[in-house]
Amino acid sequence: MSNFIKIKCAEQEIKVCLFFCLFVHHPLKEIKYGVGNEMTKEGDIYSFGIFLLEMITGRRPTDSIFEEGFNLHGYVKMALPDRLMEVIEPGLLSSCLEVGNGYSKDEARKSKILEDGMLSLARIGLACSMESPGERMNMSNVIHELQRIDAILQNT
Repeated sequence: MSNFIKIKCAEQEIKVCLFFCLFVHHPLKEIKYGVGNEMTKEGDIYSFGIFLLEMITGRRPTDSIFEEGFNLHGYVKMALPDRLMEVIEPGLLSSCLEVGNGYSKDEARKSKILEDGMLSLARIGLACSMESPGERMNMSNVIHELQRIDAILQNT
């Protein structure tokens, strides 16, 4: 999955920039499973979802703000859709906008592309990190959604 994103980033402009910024700005860290330690497809999907949410927000599930039942999933969910940009890591936003400067001088267009892309990624992260394994998005749908996002961004 990450190879697909990295390869696409090397070929695309701002349209895939946010994927590039996410993976460059946040090096892969140890990913843990949600509840339990048994390796399953559902556990992998959960880990992928949490990883996406970590990259987008710059927060770890173990951060001190997450206590008494409040968690990373809930943090992002409460911000959707109108306050998402408030929980996005500021360094990530500036990195993506900076990369986008070489492709478009239209600030409003760049911001809209970035906002729409972040919203789509946040929704994927949330769908993958549902508490119940049966409610999680499957990887075929994740790939389909990422390809759909890429196709939309390519036509902007």
